[in-house]
Amino acid sequence: VVRNGTGGNGILLARPRMFLTNLSESEFVRSLGPEEVKDKKRLLAFFQHLHEGQFQVTPRFRELVRKDGVPWRYRWLAWRALSCYSSIHKSSIHERIAQRSMDPKTVELYMKDLDRTFPSIEEFDDDHKGHLA
Repeated sequence: VVRNGTGGNGILLARPRMFLTNLSESEFVRSLGPEEVKDKKRLLAFFQHLHEGQFQVTPRFRELVRKDGVPWRYRWLAWRALSCYSSIHKSSIHERIAQRSMDPKTVELYMKDLDRTFPSIEEFDDDHKGHLA
């Protein structure tokens, strides 16, 4: 069961979201959890960019991401849209990229990003990071 609050690992958990419904803006605002209410303006801006449960990457959307950052609720959807995940996943490009050897500088950048993005996740601590490279 997922509920609002913080999980034992410090990750903010949210109740399940219905992305493929046609919520009005007022219904969306009423659906916000207590922690999300503080970030209502930014969440509403991202909500307005949703189309059938997905973000359409436009110059305006890119500017919103760059300027304001992506709220936790929309991180996965934004990443999928901005990285072209759907086209990469469907065309097996991912498998070809995964077969390539990584540039050591790229690995170093990933490791820095893990520290910044997941500072309290045990799977990404110094002992476990060695297995990721």
